[in-house]
Amino acid sequence: MQTGHTQTAIEVQQTSTVLDRRRSARYRFSAPIIVCLADGSSVRAITLEISETGLSACLNVPLTVGEKVHLEPVGGDRAGAIVRRRVGSVYGFECLGLNAEQLKQLRALCTRLPLYRCGGLGI
Repeated sequence: MQTGHTQTAIEVQQTSTVLDRRRSARYRFSAPIIVCLADGSSVRAITLEISETGLSACLNVPLTVGEKVHLEPVGGDRAGAIVRRRVGSVYGFECLGLNAEQLKQLRALCTRLPLYRCGGLGI
């Protein structure tokens, strides 16, 4: 959002709708990550945002919604994940089976980050 820009009622409603359907708030976070595929190969990616339950990242190989992968690092360790959304080369991942330490680290990280405002990508 630009400085001095006041959100319209429609923008507030759209933002609320997106946030309401998510379990966890999302935060801006750009960092390198490795996506490990089922065939044993791995792909470098860059995260765009993160939450306590998942993240989105840009990568240059096609994945399928529903595909299971591993992401590293997530909360300081490797995490199972499932592809939940795709918009072009941006993928939304839901993390699976995070341990207590990973959750603790993710929560601590999120408290230090700015809130992510959806830019209409629907991820």
